[in-house]
Amino acid sequence: MVSRRQVRPVFPLGPYSVPACENEWYSRNMYAKGLNQHRWHVEHYGPLKTFGYKDFIPQFKGEKFDPDAWAELVVKSGARYAGPVSEHADNYSLWDSAVNPINSVRTGPHRDITGECAAAFRRRGIKVLATFHHQWLWGWFMSTDNEADVYDPANEIYYGPALPQETNCYKTYRWPDDAYNTIWQSKDNEVIDKYKPDVVYFDSRAFIISEQARRNIVANYYLNHPDIDGIITYRQEDFPAEVGVYDVEIGGFDAVRDKPWQTDDRLEDNVTWQRLIILIR
Repeated sequence: MVSRRQVRPVFPLGPYSVPACENEWYSRNMYAKGLNQHRWHVEHYGPLKTFGYKDFIPQFKGEKFDPDAWAELVVKSGARYAGPVSEHADNYSLWDSAVNPINSVRTGPHRDITGECAAAFRRRGIKVLATFHHQWLWGWFMSTDNEADVYDPANEIYYGPALPQETNCYKTYRWPDDAYNTIWQSKDNEVIDKYKPDVVYFDSRAFIISEQARRNIVANYYLNHPDIDGIITYRQEDFPAEVGVYDVEIGGFDAVRDKPWQTDDRLEDNVTWQRLIILIR
């Protein structure tokens, strides 16, 4: 018999909160002609060459962000661990990052979202979660509009390297280079080293990252931080089974498994990913 032992919410927050149109995939979909979010963006903000995703950053103030209120909500929900999205696929780091200058301390709200949440949650006995989605950045912003600001080399600091449109897919034909793999693992390690999360969650598509970079993350988390009694969660076959807890998005298994696993689902009907995750033992 399985039992649902731990429940945790994830709070998405970032520059996509400014347009607040449909979901946090706005950062990608606004660049795809024909999609509703693209049409809405052009109608409200103008052409992509003059107003891109980067231009939401100064407007992202986070005036209503209250980590203590979030912590109180977590306690009321009965969740055992929780956390903000450390970095979505949009290259906007929600922590005080020395690796990525496009972060919530240097820009936008000028607050350490991850650090403030970690402190508020721990004051209430909540385990801290850090989620990573930034492997999706490889090709995420590539647009069907060849005049979009993502193709301007001066904007690489915001969007990553400009790549062919064909990289904007799940299984890309062009794999990340050494420079990209290095910054990917550097971001992860920075959060692990600074905030010591109890749970590290990797979204899907981490398989495109070099095996060595993924090994380095695992080694740093488990071997260099004996003070953390934590776990890594992963999707599909992006990490070996022995590394941590397997995560299933909106689903489960049809038979009992011999290892713990977790499932995550949306908290609302809209296609947005404020998540509820349940660990199954």
